[in-house]
Amino acid sequence: MAADRTQKRLRRRVYFAAFFAMVWSVGIVWRLVDLQVKKRDELLSKALRQNQRVIEIDAKRGTILDRNGHELAITREVESCYGVPGKIEEPARAAAAIASALADPSLRSDLLDRFQSRKDFVWVARKLPAEAVEKIRNLDLEGIGFIAESKRFDPKEELASHLLGYVGMDNSGLAGVEYQYDRELRGMPGKVVVEIDARQREFSYSTLVPTQPGSNIILTIDEVIQYIAEHELRAAVERHHARGGSITVMNPRSGEILAMANWPTYDPNELQGSREDQRRNRAIQDCYEPGSTFKIIVAAASLAEKTARIDEKFDCQLGAIEIAGHRIRDHKPFGVLSMDEIIEYSSNVGSIKLGLRLGNQRLYSYMRAFGFGRPTGIDLPGESSGILREPKDWSLISIGALCMGQEVSVTPLQVLSATSAVANGGFAVRPRLVRQIVAAGGQGWSTPTTLPPVRIIDSTVARDLGDILTDVVERGTGIAARMDGFSTAGKTGTAQKADSKTGRYAPGKHVSSFVGFTPVENPALAMIVVIDEPEGAYYGGLIAAPVYKICAERILRYMNVFPERRQSVRPQVTYASLSRGEQAAYAAEGGGGEVDDFRPSRREPSDEEPTVESAQLSREPDGPFHEAPPTQPGPAFPDLHGKTLREVAHVLGPMGVSFDASGSGYVIDQSPRPGAPIGKRCRLVLSLQRDR
Repeated sequence: MAADRTQKRLRRRVYFAAFFAMVWSVGIVWRLVDLQVKKRDELLSKALRQNQRVIEIDAKRGTILDRNGHELAITREVESCYGVPGKIEEPARAAAAIASALADPSLRSDLLDRFQSRKDFVWVARKLPAEAVEKIRNLDLEGIGFIAESKRFDPKEELASHLLGYVGMDNSGLAGVEYQYDRELRGMPGKVVVEIDARQREFSYSTLVPTQPGSNIILTIDEVIQYIAEHELRAAVERHHARGGSITVMNPRSGEILAMANWPTYDPNELQGSREDQRRNRAIQDCYEPGSTFKIIVAAASLAEKTARIDEKFDCQLGAIEIAGHRIRDHKPFGVLSMDEIIEYSSNVGSIKLGLRLGNQRLYSYMRAFGFGRPTGIDLPGESSGILREPKDWSLISIGALCMGQEVSVTPLQVLSATSAVANGGFAVRPRLVRQIVAAGGQGWSTPTTLPPVRIIDSTVARDLGDILTDVVERGTGIAARMDGFSTAGKTGTAQKADSKTGRYAPGKHVSSFVGFTPVENPALAMIVVIDEPEGAYYGGLIAAPVYKICAERILRYMNVFPERRQSVRPQVTYASLSRGEQAAYAAEGGGGEVDDFRPSRREPSDEEPTVESAQLSREPDGPFHEAPPTQPGPAFPDLHGKTLREVAHVLGPMGVSFDASGSGYVIDQSPRPGAPIGKRCRLVLSLQRDR
């Protein structure tokens, strides 16, 4: 009996133990299923987070090169520092140590916030210089590691910085070509896996997704021409204590930009230390009233529409004309001038008469055809369209103001593009900066789409206008741009700047410019020089034209363009080198009405504008300024003493002789003297007074 009870008790214990073992086994199996199946992904992810880090890596950005393959923007491999907050034992000490190593105490609080966050990964500092990496690595901090990244670097520093632009910390382009072609340059980012040991030290890297490098971009610019433009621009700005300036050089036939220089400038490698005005591309973003350079458009329209002939005489009414009850004065009391002389000597009254013959609508249509009032379409971001109002918004006096280059706002590139149409025989071409896009590894290339040239004026008109602009440089306001061995066609411009507060022209603030192309018959380049707010003399012929000459001479030598004609030695034209009378004559030709504080609806030019009281100046190809003698015997100047201007015009008109006059009443003096032979392009200067 006792044995049976013992047996039953043992059996119950065995059953209980078996049941407990079975339940335990089921629990274990259930737990294993839960961990291995149900929670597999979650736990695997947690394990990987503890032992691995997946980091996105920027692709190597494509290289930007000049037209000859010289590197302008490249990518270097640098190290970035990161942290794993959960593994940083003393966040406050780590933040203070790193801030001290980077010599930036202000980082301490920011780093502390990052280290105390619940994130699995935080950046400490990205794309560090080698010295900084070494200092942080020597701290031997747990939870702090390094990974390789790419950083943009411009080896030529400031050279072409406004064209190239710059990139942000995330490898995205933010300005210039870097922004415009960001998709092509940046490539495709990749991912790497960093494995970490128990002490949070990296011991291996593996690529999860490989990066795809960006394409290389070949620009149209030439780094040597770019350097010449930047060097001469800086020298001119510093010489004249100007606020800034720009020089753009272009192939007038293809539209390729050979150089685009701006001052002030900046170094993309030191972006944080630059100002907004240093980063601004003035050549495409700064708008200004063009002044007399706009007379190119008036002349082109007049020739194209046959409303005037080159040799046609216009009475410039001794420098005054009345439009809609407003009296507009010229910068000098010109008498009778031919059309080409109107442009050569920059007569406002003559230009207005040309514009009046055209009428509002025809003049406006040519302004639009030459590209004003809209962007040129260059492949750069942020281009301004300028301002050109439609004729319905013009006042009665607007046509007069526009013919002098007022009431219109332009960019330097717009003026250069318009002048290039004259240089290339009458075609509008779109400026472009990128020549080729080459895939990584050289596997294929493409050329950006360009619009075909559009004819806007006849080739004959372009040739005649080129001859007129050549005279501007040979004898007119642009004589300081004249070069030994090369013919140049161009136009000076001098304009006052508006005061944004008063809405009137600001006294003492001017924009001096010169635009032209060289050589005239087969142009190798077209160029515009713009100097903003020079101190002292401010006429375009004295400030910008000499810069054009220096740049063009250096560029043509570099391009191996052979001289067209015999070279000679001539003194350089500077304001200080001229006599007082010559300064007055130069001022009248180069500035005058161009720089009037003229507001059509409010005031007339000041009576203190320069006038010419001495003989008109001319210049032979190989000599200094002097009174122009004839080269061969011929008709002689008549004696005009005691005659009125009406009588003078009656006598000289049939002879085809142009004249300038100062004063009013009767002729008391003339130059050249009576009996002097009449030479080619020789002008007569008269002095008048009321009493005989």
